[in-house]
Amino acid sequence: MAPLSTKENSRALRRRGGAWRPLALAFGAALSCLGTLWVYRYFVRTPEGQTFDALALAQAAAMGGGRLDKATSAVLDQLPTVSLVVAAIIVGLVAFAGKRWAPALWAVVAAVVANLATQLLKNFVFDRPDLGVDSPLGNSLPSGHTTIAASAAAAVTLAVAPRWRPLAAVLGGTFAFVSGASTVVNLWHRPADVIAALLVVGCASALAAIPVVILDGRGSRGVPSGAAKVLSSHTVWGVATGVLTVLGAVAAVVIPLLPAGSLSVTGSAGVDTRAFWSGVALCGATAYGLSWLGIQLLSRRKG
Repeated sequence: MAPLSTKENSRALRRRGGAWRPLALAFGAALSCLGTLWVYRYFVRTPEGQTFDALALAQAAAMGGGRLDKATSAVLDQLPTVSLVVAAIIVGLVAFAGKRWAPALWAVVAAVVANLATQLLKNFVFDRPDLGVDSPLGNSLPSGHTTIAASAAAAVTLAVAPRWRPLAAVLGGTFAFVSGASTVVNLWHRPADVIAALLVVGCASALAAIPVVILDGRGSRGVPSGAAKVLSSHTVWGVATGVLTVLGAVAAVVIPLLPAGSLSVTGSAGVDTRAFWSGVALCGATAYGLSWLGIQLLSRRKG
């Protein structure tokens, strides 16, 4: 048998190295689905979970004092329209300029499925039993606003070329986190609603990403240079999102152990906001954790 040329050997290695991605994405989709069910099971169907969410919401109201909610209400009011329009423009431009029609189509499918799933789960599947925990909101899990924001960001990440997915993933994760946290600050949603929405988007996006990564394996692989190399760096953004994920998870555990009132930003001594900040930290850990996974599974290591 004649030995493989350097180019042929490189292609063979890439095919073998990329074979695990579809399986990993399917596994990730299953974990996201199970995570959504666990969030619902704990935060909605147990007294402990309902109590945590209710405390976070009450503390958000006390902390806002009529200021933070006003600062975020304008963003939330325009969030659905702005998210969808911006994502549609970016995905359309990527599809037209880069001739990435199939990835763009799957990106749209992922966004549509995620939003339909959220509405189906919230209105027809999940219910909120009365466990004696006082809360001003009814059944609101998963968050529709967070789903729109996160699915728009995920659509962009899926549509762009693999080299730019690390940057798109970290920017998208940040946008989804800020959007979700804003719904809590504005008393529209509980932290668990945001976390569940992020996981729903993660599940739909992972499934849609399977054909995308298969198509990616057939394309060319240019190597960026200069500033583009830094901005598209798998390593840089992978480390950044990994650190933010760990910090968010640690903060979510440590914050409830701090003295009451130590995290108040209202200027009022003794105001307890630990549940609020712990919930926000959990939202951040989930958003950046999903971004980290997206970077690992959807991009190529080039630096």
